Amino acid sequence: MTQGDIIVYTIWTFLGETNNGGIIQYLTNQSGGWAHHCAPSLRKVGAGKYAEIIVLFLMRRPHPRSAQDAKWESDLYAYWD
Repeated sequence: MTQGDIIVYTIWTFLGETNNGGIIQYLTNQSGGWAHHCAPSLRKVGAGKYAEIIVLFLMRRPHPRSAQDAKWESDLYAYWD
């Protein structure tokens, strides 16, 4: 996927899932696997307040349970600033 594809996909699934069933639905459905890309995508389109919300939820995740979770978390912290 291109960077533009990632931006569109992550914002589209975030909005669709949260409007349909809330933040927990978003994070637990398959689209939640891309959640670490969501905050940077939201910031790039000027939706910083939404980015803050997703980051706060993601930071409350349990400690990494696998190498994939560790990568996911490191990506999240890289975009925190």
